[in-house]
Amino acid sequence: MEKRLADYQLFLSDQVVDTHLYRFSATIKAFGGLITLAFCAVVIILLVAFNLLPLGSWLQIMQFCYYLMFIGLSLILMEKRRYAPSPLDYARLSEPDYSEQQLHDALTRAENVMLKLKAYKKIGLRLKEFARAADVDPTLLAIATRTLLKRNFRAFVYHYRLEYAKKILMRSDVRVTDVARRLGFDSERFLSEIFVKYVHKMAQDDKTGDKQDSDNLF
Repeated sequence: MEKRLADYQLFLSDQVVDTHLYRFSATIKAFGGLITLAFCAVVIILLVAFNLLPLGSWLQIMQFCYYLMFIGLSLILMEKRRYAPSPLDYARLSEPDYSEQQLHDALTRAENVMLKLKAYKKIGLRLKEFARAADVDPTLLAIATRTLLKRNFRAFVYHYRLEYAKKILMRSDVRVTDVARRLGFDSERFLSEIFVKYVHKMAQDDKTGDKQDSDNLF
């Protein structure tokens, strides 16, 4: 279970834009604590078995810790939260067999739909629903953005969000806080830092004519 949650977190940026809405950080930490507690119990049992540690009240203490951990984990799992099942075929993602023309066609359709529907404004946008609107296979689109633009889905959408933010900030007196809230950025500071990095990177790309990997920006 913990591995599945870890894999979910690892590939989250490939399928959703606003990852903070879909993370299961507390759940993973709870499972990690449960595993740590189980390891401690095994160590204590071995020490008691070899008469290196008096049993005393250790058993009751461990049972009480397990009880609290399971109660906490149950409450976390019952909490209402968003979830984004991955629409990606990871076998095809690791060994793509699409032609360059297919990649370009998929990316063109995606870019047209992004601008036509202004999908970059939607908070909580997922790859599955966007690919459906663009009539593109999600895995094909993921491969196209990574191969042609060196970006995952999150970075692909953030490019349009930041372009939109740049236009608003340069053409009006709207506060950065309002723009950050409107576009789903975590905070004004986060938007400011990302915006500076983005503008710097775009300037470098214009000079070199290359599109470098931008996943680390986001």
